[in-house]
Amino acid sequence: MVFKKSQSQVIATVLLILLVIVSISIIMAFVIPFVIDILPNEECIDFGGNIEITNSITYSCYDNVNDVMNVQVHLGDVEIKPSGFKIVLDISGSSQSYEFNNGEIVPGIELYNGTTKLNIPEANEERTYKITAVNTKPSAVRIKPLLEDCEEGYFAELNIVKECI
Repeated sequence: MVFKKSQSQVIATVLLILLVIVSISIIMAFVIPFVIDILPNEECIDFGGNIEITNSITYSCYDNVNDVMNVQVHLGDVEIKPSGFKIVLDISGSSQSYEFNNGEIVPGIELYNGTTKLNIPEANEERTYKITAVNTKPSAVRIKPLLEDCEEGYFAELNIVKECI
């Protein structure tokens, strides 16, 4: 009789262990996808600081004669090239936003050399974009790289906009 009693305790212990393992498996099946959805995308985090607006009196400046804002963008040593840019001009308490992807033709934006097909700089390169029909000198210029599957992102900023020489 003692033998049967100890055998039932072993079976009860094994069943409890199996119950705990199955419970953990079921909970993790729901928790892991939930946590993965909440965590930010690595591309969004790693891109910060790898884009900047150069502070150049020739290439990042406002041309009040032609009503043009030149914005020179420097892309650092990145492994992930953005698919495009969003440029925001802060003017008189409001903002004008221009968004484009690589290879697009967008009315109101062209490259500094006059090319209308916009391209994104490669790693450690710069491109200057001319935004036309800007009637007032912006108080600040911001740029954000557009990355796939990345809603949030890093804005580079130029807070003092100079007049072109």
